[in-house]
This record gives sequence, structure tokens and C-alpha cells, in this order.
Amino acid sequence: MFQFFDLLVLLAIAVFILSRLYNILGKVDEDQEKPKKNKALIDMLLGKAPSPCSTDFPQPQQAEVIDVNEATLSAALRQKLSMIKTLEQDFSLDKFLQGVRKAYAMIHSAMSSRNVEILSHLLSPELYQKTKAQFAQQDEKKQLITRNIINIREIEVKDIQITVATDGGNTLNQNTYNGSDNGHTTATITVSIQNNQTYVLKDDMGNILDGNEDRIITSLDSWKFAKVLGKKSAWLLVAD
Repeated sequence: MFQFFDLLVLLAIAVFILSRLYNILGKVDEDQEKPKKNKALIDMLLGKAPSPCSTDFPQPQQAEVIDVNEATLSAALRQKLSMIKTLEQDFSLDKFLQGVRKAYAMIHSAMSSRNVEILSHLLSPELYQKTKAQFAQQDEKKQLITRNIINIREIEVKDIQITVATDGGNTLNQNTYNGSDNGHTTATITVSIQNNQTYVLKDDMGNILDGNEDRIITSLDSWKFAKVLGKKSAWLLVAD
């Protein structure tokens, strides 16, 4: 009987020792894992890759970044923008619209002051010659048109046309163009420009024939800008 009692005591001691060992070893393993988890969390917050020994914080998938101006366009217009980016990899619709905003004010200012030098860099050759002819007509009538742009309220893309002229003089379908031609590809972007401005028409004596310098009017203009893609050229105003 005493031998049976001794066995029970030894069994209790063994269970106690194993329980303590399990608690100690388990705690050590847990403490060793904490620095790994903390490092993975810090790496993720800093944008670094997670530690190879830890998969608790996997790298988030990269989301596609879409220009806020492109997000408002129709699927057809976004497709044509993709065609433009095929040959103009640094093209940005946001930067294009910023350029339109600056060009709009500069062109009106140059037309009011008859600064043909500035206009020659902003207008297509055809529109430049047409504008000079209008200046000549105004000079014959001894009249001067002055527009002062107060602010530009909104610029919106209305249409995009892609014209592909091959070396043989043919025109490719803009909807199936994949950027593999050897000819000249021209993109034409039509924008509407809502703005506040003043307008006045004067004679050579300074008398006001039309408009009012103190009255601000809201104008909505439709302008077209074009560029030969893949070439070191600027976007030019081709129609106003």
C-alpha cells in the first residue's frame, strides 16, 4: 500500500514539473515572437516589405491610381486617353488642363495687346494666320477688342480625337489604333472653359462701341488643342 502511495506522490510531482516546464518554455517562445511581430508592424507602417520569417502582416496590394479628372470621363474618352499615353508616356490630364488654364489667359491677353510673338507659340499656323487677318480687319475699321479674364471657373474635357496618318496618306481607325504605326499620330482634345471676364470694343479714339469695362460676364468657350504625339512639340490651339 505504501508503494502505491509513493507512486501517486511521484506522479503528482512529475505532473507538476511538466506543467512548469510547459509554462516556462511556452512563455519563452511567445516572448521570442513578439519582436518579430513588432518589427513586421513597423516595416509595414514604413512601407517596407514584411520580414521573411513573419507572415502576420502581408504587403498590401498596390491599387491603381486614377487621375481625378480622368475618373469623370466616359469609358470611350478614357480609352482614347490610353491611346495618347501609348506615345506620350509622361502625359497627364491634370497637367494638360493646367496648361489649358494658363494658355487661355495668355492667349486672350496677347490678342488684346496684339502680341503676335506670343500668339505664334500658342496657336497653330492656320489659326495664327486667321487671327492676324482678324487684326487687319479690325485695324481697317479702327477698332480694338479687349478681354480681361477675371477667373476660370471650370475646364471640362468634351471630346478626344485621334488621327493617324500613315506614310501612304491613309488614316487608321482611331478606335482600333494600338500605337504600332510608322506615321504621324495627332491628338485633338476639345475642352469647354467656363470663365468670368470683361469685354469691351473701342474705336481708335477710345470710345466704347460695345461692352462695359465694369461689367463682369460669364462666358463658356469651346477650344480645341492638338499635338503630334511622340514628337517634341507643344499642344497648340487649333480652333476657338
